[in-house]
Amino acid sequence: GKMADSLEAAVGRWSGVNRLYMLEEEMREAVAAGYMAAKLKARPWRDFATQMAALSKIVPAEFTIEGDFNDFLRTTTLAVAYLRELEQVPNIVMHESPLPQGDVEANATVRRRIERPIAMHYGSPPIQTVAREGVCDGFVIGGGALRVRQQTHAVADLHARHLFIKALLHLLPDLEARLVIRLLLQARQQLGLLGERAHGGRRRVLVLLDRHGAAGKTQILSQVDGAEATGAERF
Repeated sequence: GKMADSLEAAVGRWSGVNRLYMLEEEMREAVAAGYMAAKLKARPWRDFATQMAALSKIVPAEFTIEGDFNDFLRTTTLAVAYLRELEQVPNIVMHESPLPQGDVEANATVRRRIERPIAMHYGSPPIQTVAREGVCDGFVIGGGALRVRQQTHAVADLHARHLFIKALLHLLPDLEARLVIRLLLQARQQLGLLGERAHGGRRRVLVLLDRHGAAGKTQILSQVDGAEATGAERF
């Protein structure tokens, strides 16, 4: 059932395609399937900002998009200019790994100069450095239940409530995906899973699924006690 202090969970579509016509096709498919969020591969040489402006015209206004740059923006100057341009698209709500993650100073500088939150894969730089230096706003965690448990507890031990967590479960079988979500729900008292900068102070875990083999998986959240599948809400 719904808990008074529940950790809200939402399902988003993960996609690795990067040509506009392919993105348009897949996002139409995602919207038709009930998804209201997506994580997309962001490549500056394909003019991701222009692609997202075009994509925003075919998805609902409340559909949220984050771009995963996999470190490809390279420099602080380029990253700030590019991300500010991208943030003109209202659907864009988050950036993932815009610069090489190990460059603490550059990432902290970019974070201070843009509006949207930044997510990084857990582990580089060390999470203690992230909390101390303000390198990013949250972590991408993944793997099986044991790894997710370890990473979640480590983040909770930081007592840095501005940090959020995204769970990449698209390669896990349904049973283990449910277990991972339960682990995150059980940690809701210790974790500020989404900080105010990210999404208005609401605690939330974002679960990302790809288009292949995901049939039926959008029902995972509704089958986990305490998880609220909030596909139509912004996050």
